[in-house]
Amino acid sequence: MINEGEFIKYPPPYDSAYHYDLPLDGPPGFIDTNNPYETILFFQNTGKVILLDSSLNELIRPFYLEEIGMYDVSMIFATRDKGLWFYNFINNSISKMDKNFSLINRSLSLNTYFQYPNRPNYIAEFEGKIYLNIPSNGILVLGANGEYQTAFHLPGLIDFQIDRKAVYFYRDNIIYCYNYKTLKFKKIYIPYESGILNAWFFEDQILVLKNDGFTVYNHNISPIDYN
Repeated sequence: MINEGEFIKYPPPYDSAYHYDLPLDGPPGFIDTNNPYETILFFQNTGKVILLDSSLNELIRPFYLEEIGMYDVSMIFATRDKGLWFYNFINNSISKMDKNFSLINRSLSLNTYFQYPNRPNYIAEFEGKIYLNIPSNGILVLGANGEYQTAFHLPGLIDFQIDRKAVYFYRDNIIYCYNYKTLKFKKIYIPYESGILNAWFFEDQILVLKNDGFTVYNHNISPIDYN
């Protein structure tokens, strides 16, 4: 979370926190927390990028996109091989750099799959695949080198989670579990609370974000039906 000029991480059991003092640039425009070992804070207005480890210590000194020859970027996300993918909103393309900031994949166009004004607003990596959420279309799935794999027709999402069983997303007091193998949905109704902003499903817990904090519920629910 971001609160009063700090980026804060609460690891389970949520009774203590790590803190990182944000620069005076204002809050980051994009945050990638998909890789637990490398969190990205991206300040799009200034082009500043901050890479943090699991305890919110700086992995390297903060840098600017122009220093590594990247421009017109709106999203940056980390991969498990310590690389970085950059989404260019002008060219509608993605590029990848390795941990030494050497360019591996240059300007892979996404125009075949969607075009302006459609644009991804959320990206996740899971088991070497890239999942781009385009609210007008759904989720585009690319391979480790940016090659097309498949797509999920799930339009209108703000964000999502994915594991080996399902894609998860919150809407109107319900967490939807989309089994992408059977193409079936399972609904998980969460306890009513006023002011819910979002909710996330984990193996044995559900995390509910509200205006004034968050609530953690334990559960033993299977996200998919086996019949």
